Amino acid sequence: MLKSLAQDEKNVQTGSSLLQVAEAGIQSQIDIIKNIKIKQKVLNASNDTNTIADRRVLQNEINQCYDEINSIATENNYNGKLLLDGTFTKKVVKSWEVLPKPCYVSQSAIPNLIPPKYSSLDHQKDPFD
Repeated sequence: MLKSLAQDEKNVQTGSSLLQVAEAGIQSQIDIIKNIKIKQKVLNASNDTNTIADRRVLQNEINQCYDEINSIATENNYNGKLLLDGTFTKKVVKSWEVLPKPCYVSQSAIPNLIPPKYSSLDHQKDPFD
């Protein structure tokens, strides 16, 4: 039981680390998008202060920002698993299963913690009988 709790703690830490990596990548993308919005406003400004050459330079900078966003999406990973490219959409963690009866787990630190059979569970019929 204690070993399984230690493993649970490791799993939570791993999940937290994964989320921190993803968050950093997303924050970088958000910063780039904010930069794009500023440049887009300048590009779309309906005044005569921007020449055609100025607008081309701004558009090239915006295109580079989009390329950088895509680059972050295809490079942001945790242990080789890409997090932001759209392939990491749903992950299911299966860490336990219902057995037909209680049994001894060889790795357990506390043997005989669970009796071999319960007649009731909190005054409810045991669902595993």
